[in-house]
Amino acid sequence: MNTKDVDFNAENTNSIFYYDGTATATIKIEEANFYSEDITIKVNDADYAVNWSKENDIYTAVLTFSEDGDYIIDIVYTDRSKNPMGNKNEIADKNPTGVYKSEQITIDTIDPIISVSYSPNNTVRTLDGRNYYDTVQTATVKITEHNFRADDVLATIKAVDSSNTAVSSNLISSLENHLKTRSSWTTNGDVHTTTLTYSNDANYSFDIEYTDLTLRKYDNYVEDLFTVDTTPPTNPTVQYSQNVFSNILNTITFGYYNEEVTVTISSVDETSGVYNFDYSAILSPNVSDVNKEIIEQAISESFVNYSNERRTATATFTIPSSALTASNQFNGTINCSATDRSNNNTDYQDNVRIVVDNIAPVLDVTYNEPYQIANNISYYPGDINATIKITEANFFSADVNVAVTKDGENYPVEVNWSDNNVNEHIGNFTLTEDGDYFIKVSYADRSTNKQEFSSNQLTIDTVKPITDITGIKDKSANNKIVKPVITYNDINWDKNTLSISLSGANNGVIKQLKGEYTDNSTGQIFTFDNFEELKETDDIYTLSVSLTDFSGNSNTQTIQFSVNRFGSNYTFSDSTNDINGRYEKEERDIIITETNVDGLKISELKIIANGTPKNLVKENDYTVKEEGGDGQWHQYIYTIKKSVFEQDGTYSVIVYSEDDAGNVNENEAESKAKELSFGIDKTNPVIVPINIDSDNRYNVDKKSVTFTVEDNLKLDNVSMQLNNRNTDLTHIDNNEYTIELLNSNDKQNLIVKAVDAAGNETSLEIKNVLVTTNIFFLWFYNTPLFIGSIIGFLLVISGIVLVVMIKKKKLQQNK
Repeated sequence: MNTKDVDFNAENTNSIFYYDGTATATIKIEEANFYSEDITIKVNDADYAVNWSKENDIYTAVLTFSEDGDYIIDIVYTDRSKNPMGNKNEIADKNPTGVYKSEQITIDTIDPIISVSYSPNNTVRTLDGRNYYDTVQTATVKITEHNFRADDVLATIKAVDSSNTAVSSNLISSLENHLKTRSSWTTNGDVHTTTLTYSNDANYSFDIEYTDLTLRKYDNYVEDLFTVDTTPPTNPTVQYSQNVFSNILNTITFGYYNEEVTVTISSVDETSGVYNFDYSAILSPNVSDVNKEIIEQAISESFVNYSNERRTATATFTIPSSALTASNQFNGTINCSATDRSNNNTDYQDNVRIVVDNIAPVLDVTYNEPYQIANNISYYPGDINATIKITEANFFSADVNVAVTKDGENYPVEVNWSDNNVNEHIGNFTLTEDGDYFIKVSYADRSTNKQEFSSNQLTIDTVKPITDITGIKDKSANNKIVKPVITYNDINWDKNTLSISLSGANNGVIKQLKGEYTDNSTGQIFTFDNFEELKETDDIYTLSVSLTDFSGNSNTQTIQFSVNRFGSNYTFSDSTNDINGRYEKEERDIIITETNVDGLKISELKIIANGTPKNLVKENDYTVKEEGGDGQWHQYIYTIKKSVFEQDGTYSVIVYSEDDAGNVNENEAESKAKELSFGIDKTNPVIVPINIDSDNRYNVDKKSVTFTVEDNLKLDNVSMQLNNRNTDLTHIDNNEYTIELLNSNDKQNLIVKAVDAAGNETSLEIKNVLVTTNIFFLWFYNTPLFIGSIIGFLLVISGIVLVVMIKKKKLQQNK
């Protein structure tokens, strides 16, 4: 409840009223003659002002407390008739002084706080949330609470051993009672402290909660899990797997083994449990250095087995172990130690001496390095030198059995033995003949330890493979059927080394060979399909077959031949390409390249000039530069001197040849499509006006003007400007052009321009042409007539003026 009413009924009960929120105290006084100024109210000895309300003769006042704290109310009242205040349920003489003192009213809105710390808190390790200690632990419990009462502390403490069986019940009961005992706690302000001592070895859990007098609760404490274990493991033991022989010598028990020994160690821990084992296999004094020892090997908890409700721990290991390989022996004793989770440990040294001798002879057979190993067969191009190495302390060569077979038959060998040292013994023998060998070696020492060896197949092969190319001749030129045949044979041929390569001087490497493979007893035959009769197939080919057998013997055959079914190709230089099919003002050298798979037996050049053929003379009219050969296409570079074309005219150039394959070649043939024709024109066109002249007048309404335009080879275009404007001409026939000039009172100008196919240009200008029927402008633009008329007019005027002046002078004289 947040609010409580307090009345005088609680007086003298020695109680404390607890609230977790606001508290109200109600004062009621029944008095007929009540004066508020006669009553004194104090809270915690301080005056407290109230407001009174009245109903009949009952006066009421309310006191409200909301802040955390302790409150005591004092009331003193005597009415004006000197009657002291009393309780309505008691007679006045029980309270003759008129004084009231309330019980304590406590407001508490703050939750309690709990903390626990441990000392010395030197955690050995933490596993699964549990701390492990090797010393007694003291826990300090602190509860922060203003209104604390030990009676309300609720703690849950458990103690179990390694088997989860409850232990130390008296201690647990004592600790729980200790927490509820008020005198166990010391107080400093609102902090109340006590300590708990966990003096017994056990696995503890501790949980605590507390509810204060206003029922505010702390119950979210995270349970403590910890172990106090001050006692090391007990009852260490060591046991061994069954030995092959044992005896007692000088009070020492010996156990002999010819294979791995399984050692079992165990120990008991009642509290935290054995966490791990450490062991050492210690060599006895003066044993052979073949023997090896193991120092401080650990067996972790994950490899430990537990029994007896986890009190007893057991682990195993082997001798030899990973530290003692098959080439080691052991002669010595076992030391071990068991460590619990709190790091308490117990050491134990066993007095049984263990001897482990499991070393078999080491047999190794090696050979000189083969050329290669393929399909588990070692291939040699010569002798096989075999070396047998046996590592054994007690060796006798008579005990070694060496058996060799060649091609399935027994093959006797003589082994020569020598010693490297007392433990290493070497035997050598040699195999020399071509064939397939298998070697077996077995050895058993006189302690019955045995070792055997069997080889894979060893092959000696000194013969080269056979490779052959037929069906086409080396250095041949071919223009019909082309079908090479490749044959390759070897008893030990390696398919992975077979290489058939075909490459063309122009086409490069032919990646996909078209043909058919046929197997035979010791190899294959590859027959090519006929090379396709395509222009692209013409080329100079290099055909090679290479084969290496598994022993590294190799053979290669290579031929070179040409396929030439389409003859020569022709190309022009850039300069020649520029002139082809065109007219040029200047002659130039003509450069033509003829490319052919094979060499040319015959080559001739001629030109056709203005329809007339002419054979050209080598060195005089042209030069030839030959390139290629030796596996490359042949090229003939013809340079025709420009002097051949110095005369204006039209020219065609023809190259004729015959190659070594019998092909007849001509650049103008339809299959070559390499015609070369051009014109040389150094002469300008000629323009002649037929019926018009400069500075002339034509008294017509329209004037039809005609020009003739001619060129010695080919005219390209004719254009006109009339009065500075481009104007179309009418083409009448091959060389006549016309234009109509219209009537105009202004003089007109014409410019005719002709350009031939070679770019030669001629211009003709006709100036000051008058076409009009106007008499005035005809007279005006007739300069001699116009000037004569002006002079005549001036003479007439001058005469008149002169006559007038004479007459005037005579009149003046007469006066």
